Amino acid sequence: MEWRWFKIPIAFDAVTVGTSFTTNGTFSHTTTGDNRLLIVTVNVEGTTSTAGTVSYAGVNLSNIINQSTTGAGANTRAEMWSLVNPTSGANNVIVQMNTGDNDFCAAALSFTGVTQTSPIEGSVSATGTSDTISNDITTVADNAWVVNSISNVDSTQTWTPGANQTERVDQPTSSASADRVYVSTEGPQTPAGVVTMSQNRSGVDSQKSAHVLASFAPVAAVAAVTIAGWKSLMGVGN
Repeated sequence: MEWRWFKIPIAFDAVTVGTSFTTNGTFSHTTTGDNRLLIVTVNVEGTTSTAGTVSYAGVNLSNIINQSTTGAGANTRAEMWSLVNPTSGANNVIVQMNTGDNDFCAAALSFTGVTQTSPIEGSVSATGTSDTISNDITTVADNAWVVNSISNVDSTQTWTPGANQTERVDQPTSSASADRVYVSTEGPQTPAGVVTMSQNRSGVDSQKSAHVLASFAPVAAVAAVTIAGWKSLMGVGN
């Protein structure tokens, strides 16, 4: 009997952004395909507001990682949440804030081909003021992907992704906001190992930024019998 192993790659499905929210926010996102994963980033102007719950189609997401800037002057916050096997189709993302009424936005990104058993491999967070941002994250599974989100104090500065990245979001947090959100992805990463997520910010003013990253693994390879193996099994000649 001849069997071969086939890999099901992770694929980007869709992105939707909801902006100009304060105490809570609701927006629709559509996801389709098999072995789905939903990632929601929450990017907040200031640090007094934090997300209490994030849900999709009435199911709560799990918080992966958060990061806030600190110190005198304006600050900002980035959060990342995930949901395995989100309901297919068009459904509402609802973000309920714990405290405060700072402007915030949320980005929903869906993927297919992701393992449905503990897909999040690891996460990293950082803050900085450099106009060139670079953070490393280590993937575990072959062909894993990385998602990267940045909250930046200056809403007028755009971002340029580094090599092998795909920009998914780059816009102000709200129509009246002083902050800006940037989201990018990179994958597949093969072989597994260190992935450097780097990006350059337009202008030079050393504004604060908060960064969160996470890596997630693909569905395990599946075995399938070849035509020759099937013929052997069925007793069929060539």
